[in-house]
Amino acid sequence: MSSRSNPAAVQGNTVTQTEIEDGEDRAQETDLQRTLRRVVELQKRVSSENSKVVKQGIIAEYPDLRELLEFVYDPDHRTNVSYGSLQKYMQAQTDSGVTGRPKAKGKNKSTPTPGITSSHPHPRPHPIPSNLIDLFVQLSSKAITGNLAKDVVLAFLTENHVLPDVQGWKGLAHSEQMETFGRLLDRNLIAGFGAKTLQDVQWLSGLGSTTGEPATEDNRPRGSKQRKVANPQAAALPPAGELAPAPGRLSSPLGSNTWKTPLHPNLASLDKFEVALGKSIDPPFDVLFKDDQATWYASRKLDGVRCLTFLDFLVPMNSDQPTSRETKTLVSVHFVSRTGKPFYSLSKLETQLTPLADLPQLKQWLYADPLMVVPREGGVVKRLILDGEVCVMRPKSEAEKEAIQPRDDGTVVTPMDSGEQEQPGTRTPSRADEIWLADDPFVEDFASTVSLMRRTDTIQHLSYFIFDVLSYTQINSKGGAVPSRMTSNSNSALKGEERKEDVAALNPTFGARIKNIRHLVSWLNDELVRRGVKEKIVKDLKQVKIGSVHEVEGMVSRAAEEGWEGLVFRKDDIYKGKRSPDIRKFKKWQDGEYVVESIDTSSMRLAVNGVFGTYEALSNVWVSHEGHRVSVGSGFTAEQRIRYAKDPEGIVGKMITVEYFSESVAASRAGQGGGDGGKSLRFPRVKMVWEEGKRGM
Repeated sequence: MSSRSNPAAVQGNTVTQTEIEDGEDRAQETDLQRTLRRVVELQKRVSSENSKVVKQGIIAEYPDLRELLEFVYDPDHRTNVSYGSLQKYMQAQTDSGVTGRPKAKGKNKSTPTPGITSSHPHPRPHPIPSNLIDLFVQLSSKAITGNLAKDVVLAFLTENHVLPDVQGWKGLAHSEQMETFGRLLDRNLIAGFGAKTLQDVQWLSGLGSTTGEPATEDNRPRGSKQRKVANPQAAALPPAGELAPAPGRLSSPLGSNTWKTPLHPNLASLDKFEVALGKSIDPPFDVLFKDDQATWYASRKLDGVRCLTFLDFLVPMNSDQPTSRETKTLVSVHFVSRTGKPFYSLSKLETQLTPLADLPQLKQWLYADPLMVVPREGGVVKRLILDGEVCVMRPKSEAEKEAIQPRDDGTVVTPMDSGEQEQPGTRTPSRADEIWLADDPFVEDFASTVSLMRRTDTIQHLSYFIFDVLSYTQINSKGGAVPSRMTSNSNSALKGEERKEDVAALNPTFGARIKNIRHLVSWLNDELVRRGVKEKIVKDLKQVKIGSVHEVEGMVSRAAEEGWEGLVFRKDDIYKGKRSPDIRKFKKWQDGEYVVESIDTSSMRLAVNGVFGTYEALSNVWVSHEGHRVSVGSGFTAEQRIRYAKDPEGIVGKMITVEYFSESVAASRAGQGGGDGGKSLRFPRVKMVWEEGKRGM
């Protein structure tokens, strides 16, 4: 006799028929159904409480929902698809009779994953996201948009049995699961708590819940299963000679797992995240040398996307002098912008960084830092930060090559510091020759870099130029001093460790950090060569010590010849996580962010897909510079000109980055509000359109 027919026989307890059926239903739940049920359960429990502390205690019992909640409550995330528009789309498909089981490209090409057929005559196949976070990331990054985005959402819901595999969805848009999904999609849970309450939650360890659902292989979110091993630290180490992602890292950018460390712990919350930023400098450059005791370094200014890498290592506390492998276990990697927002397309870079767990110098760096990220069983997690620029490089065009002036007449160049005397017929190189490869055939592609960094799929070919290596204490020291609160979680917890606070050791000057950069990059690339990696991503951005205005002017001349973005000068001083005069930027082309106020259109002859035609197109946009209206008409692609002419809302009110040579006196423009001697821009051109409304990188 089955347990269903004899409820009282189940494990010797009296169990109701409803309880048995509920248990069987839960066993058959998909990951999405389980997540939505848990969200409903959390909402009901939290909504019945008034105390913030009690609410936080309840939320802490749902660590499996942590990353989903943090994503939904992040004000910078937008799914770009509203639940209302999705319902209308469902109704339109129901009315047209195109609902049902579609064709969507799955993970296994031989067995397509079912989904929702597009309403277009030729359906556009797209992989169904592996989990809810993956779906939201694709929507937020605009990897999928428009009707394709709605098709993918519906395919995801059907695949996970929130929508049935039947013709017609009438009435289903108002089921409890769909309503919950809709509130998540709209980022409007109405759960009785806000982002501040969520930020201060002390999460319980593990993936399960103390409300009756322990962390097991059966109730982990999709993609979070880990192999069972006796020593989880050992599992985190890749086999010798093999490059693999850091342990616990998932194919989904925000998948849940027990190893994943918080991106921004309470100590450094997202709204307070700051990094070192520079101030501009113009000729003459003698301001750099007013202080005779100051030392400055110069480097090329790259035209890429600033990217900070958080490398989180487990440091055990059961050994006075741990061995190299015991000390350094890479447990998590995060990539963030200068504003603290995560990037999800750098898994190839992450893979190439995994050998750093064996970097000999790492032990000393981690133990010198008193600040930890989180405690873990058997130790604490320490963070090492790499600061640099991600660039997608492209070959220079013939026009760009022709624009570059010859560097010399072909005679032999005597290397700097070689000890040789300059001979007749030779040219003494400038300090600029040490910064960058002469006549480099490649140049940064800023637009492609921004586009690829916004996406979730992996960038295959990129360069990561490192210009700083920092401790977690340094990144949190805004004015250069180390706040006392940062020493509370010190290594004194480590057996045998007794430490005296030494600010100089905790925050070394830039000159000392340059040595660390060179050591790290050199060691890493040697190790990658040993492991058979041919295309190495991580590069050392060369820093050259300068001693006079004459040397700076030589670098400026070289930058102009090569068409560089500009130069950056860094003072040999301690790190300051804010904008300061310790970093000075010189750019031949200046740039700034402006909000588009209006546009002009006209009939233009444009090449679309290689074929010329006449189109009604955007001719220029209008922005305000120091209270004076400025026209910007260069830099737009043909596709942008046509699209914005049809849909002005795509650019009006949005932020754009404008490059310009210099400021000038505004000329008179009848009816445009200029011409009173105010400032305008010389040769302005659009560098980037931030269609999400504001600059996000």
